[in-house]
Amino acid sequence: AILLTGAAQAADRTFTGSAPEPRKGAESWHYFLVLHDNTHAFFRTIRSSRSSMIETGIWTTNDAGHVAVQFLDRSGRPRGEPLVWRLADGVLTPVSWDKEEWGDSRPPTLKRG
Repeated sequence: AILLTGAAQAADRTFTGSAPEPRKGAESWHYFLVLHDNTHAFFRTIRSSRSSMIETGIWTTNDAGHVAVQFLDRSGRPRGEPLVWRLADGVLTPVSWDKEEWGDSRPPTLKRG
């Protein structure tokens, strides 16, 4: 299941998600992933208590339906391990990620938006 096929390759794909429903008064998290048709990726994390964080990277897919995003540092070099999701029915479910970056947390499940 390739993410973009045929004429669909001309359009960017956007996925969104949120952290599990926060406790009352707790901070909420929202995520936006844009996969541009030129293989560039844009990942934005918005926290309710402060400004958002934006990361850029390069994305690839494979025949198994996995989407991998390799984040880049400010000089354009790969940073850490790629974040890999499985794509099924318009939903990206995390498969593997950089444990140093995410710690005990799991990256978000994202839905086609």
